[in-house]
Amino acid sequence: MLKTRLLCVILTCPCVCLLGPAGCSAKKEVSVSGKLVLPADLELVENDGITIQFVPQEKSDTSVQSVLAGVSSRDHTIPPTAIYPGKYKIKVAFQPYPGPEQAKRTAILAPVNKAFEAASTPLTYEVTSDEKQSITIDLAKKSVTKK
Repeated sequence: MLKTRLLCVILTCPCVCLLGPAGCSAKKEVSVSGKLVLPADLELVENDGITIQFVPQEKSDTSVQSVLAGVSSRDHTIPPTAIYPGKYKIKVAFQPYPGPEQAKRTAILAPVNKAFEAASTPLTYEVTSDEKQSITIDLAKKSVTKK
């Protein structure tokens, strides 16, 4: 009986020492929401799609992941999005509504999509550990501000 108890203690200690800290140090997701401000010369059709993507700035940083959020095409609000703290580039993409005007709309939206694609976007944001964050992404100013 004494040997069994001693064996149990000996095996439990390494497990607690090795596995315990891993659960405590993990990053927690936070909620990021906000508003997208479009350039004055960019007009969207009611059903055009808008997405933003938070792309980790450092490819080697495996503690953060790419996160996609749909944006309301009516009032340009960014819904609460669960994301890990870290440094991100922000990609913005516009998708024309399918229909007879789609080719024309694609051509109109192409320069804006190119300017804010992941490889060339000037938009960056550092998600902090604050539980809830509200941001404004201003495409005309090419800036992201925290409210």
